[in-house]
Amino acid sequence: MDFLPDVKVLICYLLSKCGRKVTLPQLTLICSSVGVDYFMINDALADLIQTGAAKKDGEVITLNDAGIRSAAFADDVSRVFRRRVLKSALEYFRSCDGLCSGSPGCCEVRTEGKTLYFSLSDEKSSLIELTLTASEEQAGIIKENISADPVCAYNRIVSLLVSGKPCEGINADITEDDGDITVELSAEGFLLRLTAPDPIQAQSIASKAGRDIPGKLIDILCAPPPPVDTDSLLG
Repeated sequence: MDFLPDVKVLICYLLSKCGRKVTLPQLTLICSSVGVDYFMINDALADLIQTGAAKKDGEVITLNDAGIRSAAFADDVSRVFRRRVLKSALEYFRSCDGLCSGSPGCCEVRTEGKTLYFSLSDEKSSLIELTLTASEEQAGIIKENISADPVCAYNRIVSLLVSGKPCEGINADITEDDGDITVELSAEGFLLRLTAPDPIQAQSIASKAGRDIPGKLIDILCAPPPPVDTDSLLG
């Protein structure tokens, strides 16, 4: 989808149907997962906010009256596409609900010297496995930040991977096993395995994984997570 008015209507439709608070990273991840361009999402949101159809409170995006009226024009957007984005949103928030329920064994984070290991899974399968080499101090900070909010760390990683433009990147492989699509990115001192929602998203992540990804991950994961808003996750 590359027509700005359609993206604006789709965002209004999604926000009106979610029945819960949705943050900017969550909205970006959900829309990107069904093939909406990252920059188109940002442009559409900026326009919605500028015209008063939506507002941004911290990271949370909500609709004003004009945005609610815009959602009524959702019939102008392909029904198949509307169903895809709602399905993606439901699966995403169901995953968040499961991760926030405190299920044992869903998250592991540890360090060995300069190397950090992080894995996260839901009830069905692994979501992410990360091996990242940094300084000992950075590895310790990242471990604390991930332990404080593993879902936020996961969202940050995925948001980084779906943003940007195709570039010459690091080693990237896509595999499918029993319906699970996995993207594997690797370089010296770095390994990331991520479960993607569909082949399009997997290919997009693989094409945008530049050689600077390990360094960017260190930067974003060293930054402290924002205060946890359980309402935005649990509705």
